[in-house]
Amino acid sequence: MGTWIAEGSWKLPLAILLIGCYFLLVKATKVTPETYVLSFLVFGYIVGNRGFAQITPLGNLPLFMGEIGLLVGAGFLAFHIALKKEFPFRLDALGIAIIIWIIVGSIRVLFDYPNYGILALRDYAMVYYSAFYFIAQPMAKDARSLNTFLTFIKIAVLLLIPGFLLFQTYPEFFLYYLVFDGAPIIYYKGDLVAFYFGVGFIIYYYQHTKTLSTFLVLYSSLFLFLSIYTTVRAAWIGLASSILLFYLSNKTNMIKHAFIGFLILIPTLTIYCGIFAEDFRQTRPYAIYEHILSIVDISGRGTYRNNESLGTGANNQYRLQWWKVILVDTIKNAPITGMGFGHDLSKQFTLSFYNRFEQGSPVRSPHSIILTVFGRLGLIGLIFFCLIIYYIVASTYREVFLVRKSANLTQAFPYWCICWFIFFTACFGVILEGPMGGIVFWIFLGIAKSLSINYSHKDKPVEIPYLSN
Repeated sequence: MGTWIAEGSWKLPLAILLIGCYFLLVKATKVTPETYVLSFLVFGYIVGNRGFAQITPLGNLPLFMGEIGLLVGAGFLAFHIALKKEFPFRLDALGIAIIIWIIVGSIRVLFDYPNYGILALRDYAMVYYSAFYFIAQPMAKDARSLNTFLTFIKIAVLLLIPGFLLFQTYPEFFLYYLVFDGAPIIYYKGDLVAFYFGVGFIIYYYQHTKTLSTFLVLYSSLFLFLSIYTTVRAAWIGLASSILLFYLSNKTNMIKHAFIGFLILIPTLTIYCGIFAEDFRQTRPYAIYEHILSIVDISGRGTYRNNESLGTGANNQYRLQWWKVILVDTIKNAPITGMGFGHDLSKQFTLSFYNRFEQGSPVRSPHSIILTVFGRLGLIGLIFFCLIIYYIVASTYREVFLVRKSANLTQAFPYWCICWFIFFTACFGVILEGPMGGIVFWIFLGIAKSLSINYSHKDKPVEIPYLSN
């Protein structure tokens, strides 16, 4: 190693040093090997968002943080299997469905890579991200590891508040000064920020239920308010799905607290804007109001006066037209196997909607994971993806039933809420196709399922681990 450093080759010695420090940290803190990898990834996606996701720490090698984490996590799984001659995860129906989903996507990309190259691998990511479902399960089985992971998440969502506000106020600093290899380290995407705030809402509300702290319920209300404040309608639908799970579980205190928070925050903001704004119709409360109205404006023909709401009707038409084009184009050309990874799903849409074709369009997904799966993998892919969703529904139904029977919350319930939050957001946005939403979703799903499996071997519900902090 000394010879390498003397010759000016410091990268390999540095890598060896970092690996050694990592395993010393794992041993000292007594957590599972993948814990800090998963914690670092989710922390980075929450705080750094799109900026963190596009970092390539290995220079010219096109491996992003998510792919490096996937390789390292898969290595830990392989080492565990080889050493202990057992799987560190359980192959239940959901796990088998995910494996089939990965196999189907992998077979498809083998045919697409020769034609599209790196673009095919880029689109294939929405499939291989699901491997994090298995990587996360060993961590979920160990209480200390799970507490460590959730500590990272709680800190990350807190840092997101000043980070997002500063990014909105001083974007030049983040874009031109806080950079790595010419790319911003922190770059926020509105729909991702909205659902991360929603994750903070769920986490801090549960912490409040344990301690009954007034400050924690205020934190929870603040995260809910910020999720609404972003005016990301897809995230609102995801948020509504999580709140619905609480209602179905007869745990209505969350809804009451959310309503009380709104009674405090929204009128305060409205009064402030009414006093200091020249035109109330150009204020944030009015923008929120018009965005809510636009959700049911399916045809997109409504009239909107707020500058931030002017494009909502056109955006509805934009999405409906793209979804229609994807359906028609896929059914016409490749209904069974789809048009593949690397194929430009926006080509026919831009021709029909804009009457032009933009070569290399940066928007590759039609703002709906369902349509993306159908366009890329056809009926075969859609059937197996829906099979995964079916088993998620079945597991969530069982968890809701257990919560209804018990005075306490089950260990897995908040994770199922977060999973449904992300999924419904992904049905109306580009979430699961990228690492910022896709990796986070599959990690939380692996935790939720692992905890549900563990719970099935217990006689009574156990408290959520991060509430004991």
